[in-house]
Amino acid sequence: MNQTNDLFHQFPSTGENTWRKNIERFLKGKPIDSLTWSIDSQVNAEALYRRSTLASVSSTKAAATNTWSIGNKFSTTDLAETNKNILGSLAQGVNSLSLNVSKSLSVEELELLLKNVYTNMVQIYFELSSSVDIPLFLDNLQAFQEKTGQPIQGGCNLPPSAIQSSIALQTQFTYFTCESKATEAVDSLVELLEQGKIYLETAIQHHLDLELVSTQFRFKFQLTDNYLLEIARLRAFRRLWWGLLEAYDLQNPAVPHLWASTCYTDQSKKYWNMIASTAQAMAAVIGGADTLVVTPSDGYAQADDFSLRIARNVQHLLENESYLDRVIDPAAGSYYLENLSISLQKSAWSRFIQKQEKS
Repeated sequence: MNQTNDLFHQFPSTGENTWRKNIERFLKGKPIDSLTWSIDSQVNAEALYRRSTLASVSSTKAAATNTWSIGNKFSTTDLAETNKNILGSLAQGVNSLSLNVSKSLSVEELELLLKNVYTNMVQIYFELSSSVDIPLFLDNLQAFQEKTGQPIQGGCNLPPSAIQSSIALQTQFTYFTCESKATEAVDSLVELLEQGKIYLETAIQHHLDLELVSTQFRFKFQLTDNYLLEIARLRAFRRLWWGLLEAYDLQNPAVPHLWASTCYTDQSKKYWNMIASTAQAMAAVIGGADTLVVTPSDGYAQADDFSLRIARNVQHLLENESYLDRVIDPAAGSYYLENLSISLQKSAWSRFIQKQEKS
């Protein structure tokens, strides 16, 4: 350590003015401000950041590692076929299942769907459509667990009106799913906070334990091709959610579960989708996603064994060859990403407060 410090002292530090002059020289006289990136009306990303521009910040990861779950989506139209596909995916390294459910599955149907699946060892998320009878589904889910003797870990997407039923069922489950449809980064963060607040206020109305309720959230992010912005967006939201929970005087605010999926354009851009989803997946992992679904390059409706394997292997490469799971908060310390995360955080929180005051 002393040798390293001595080595640094041999080189004079370069001041910010010197950096700016050299950058503008390469820009052939254009001001460095011409490289400023406008994210939206309230957030700009500068071209140059230094240690002096970064205040002391804490890591956005509370875990001891950066591990994430490898997800895959499934239709439940044909239960036997879906079970076959699930078992094949699990054998290839998937450990998080996202099941699109359009009806209240009976206990027998759940047994067929999850046959030979160790439900206590994988995450299972039931994406319920509006046609599902929620109380009946929850009763059947409880009966299935009692019959098999294996708890289900994962979650589903219950509306605030079902909050009492969910608390009574089990605690190792993320019942409340918040998902933003906004296209702008700051707007999406504000929308997620607003949805989360509705659940918290509903819990208060029913005199429920907020500490317990706060453990049952899942926040879904639809990733875009904006690599650096997606890293910052996930990191910013984690701090924003902690800030909201602290506003409710929670002593031990729960770590939010961030669920991310890559975007898909159309089948005619199959190879472009493959490249884009790889960059999006890397951004999600660096940003701290807890579950990641890489959409096959030809979409789930047309996906074949090859595109499904490539989608899975993208995550295996990030984990087993890039070792991104071994670094806690990989973006921490990056002047650019830290500043961008903080800018998104401040702008989203300010806009959220303004909207709450108006309402």
